[in-house]
Amino acid sequence: MKTRQFFVVAFLFCFATISVAQQAPSFSPPSLYSPRITSDFQDDLDTRMSAIDKSQIPTGCLYSRVYPAAQLLTFNQNGQQDVSSAGHFKQAYSELYNSLYSKGNWPVPTDFQDLLTDYAIQGKALLGVISQDVNYFKDDAIANNQLYVQNGNLYDTPNRTGSPYGTVRTFVAANLMDKINAGPTTFEFPSWLFISNHSVMLQRLEVDFGEGGVRAFYPNNSHAVTFTSAGEKTLRLTAYYLNGSVQTTSSTLSVAGSNAGNEDPCVKRRVVAEQGFAGYASELGQNIPNQGDAGFCAVGCFHLTVCSQIPHTSE
Repeated sequence: MKTRQFFVVAFLFCFATISVAQQAPSFSPPSLYSPRITSDFQDDLDTRMSAIDKSQIPTGCLYSRVYPAAQLLTFNQNGQQDVSSAGHFKQAYSELYNSLYSKGNWPVPTDFQDLLTDYAIQGKALLGVISQDVNYFKDDAIANNQLYVQNGNLYDTPNRTGSPYGTVRTFVAANLMDKINAGPTTFEFPSWLFISNHSVMLQRLEVDFGEGGVRAFYPNNSHAVTFTSAGEKTLRLTAYYLNGSVQTTSSTLSVAGSNAGNEDPCVKRRVVAEQGFAGYASELGQNIPNQGDAGFCAVGCFHLTVCSQIPHTSE
């Protein structure tokens, strides 16, 4: 299962390290997603796979197109319970977005990050669930003469019997703020953060916050949760679906001391100067070289929040 999509991909590239990397038994969730890695890998693969008939991909989402840092084909699969994080969830979203041949109304990953930041500015820690069906190349697709490689490019075999694509229902659930302050924090599960392309709807998400207690989140629910001690926490998240199925996973959360304050999105994000550099002047009206103000702000999806007038040195 761990090598299935990469047999064909490795065949295209003719280097074995891609397949070997997918076989690694352990997983360390990345703290930040890397669009550059995904883009470079995908650009080459898309060129090599340009001739295949995309209408034959059942879900329209081919995970074999992207660099699989989030390891979604094996993550939380076959009854295992893996540990996610805010960074891993965002990586998973980015990979799913880039796997889609038709993006529909999916926000680009940078806009998705802006949505999360807008809530963080309001002091809310979001929860999210991914339950997305994806396709991948079966590891025996070439051996079964369903696909063939010519001059390093991939082609559909005419009049083939059987499909070269397998399907996996991915599952990731996590809190989407890496760090909060000890004390009360509002956790919210907005309905748009149940990311799914199938008909099985989520009834509720139960989260065991440990010392913060257990809370049941229905779509668009929020609860105040209090952590009394600092440290690295592991939350246990259980998704209950309307068809009676249940999935459980975990997510990490860092709780800082009570004086540290919650993660400040205005500091963590790249900010944009909305006001040009304005130099300081002395009492005699003379400009003070290389010193002045620039107005900075963090732009959220629903509103504009001015963070501060930051003393600035010109470059």
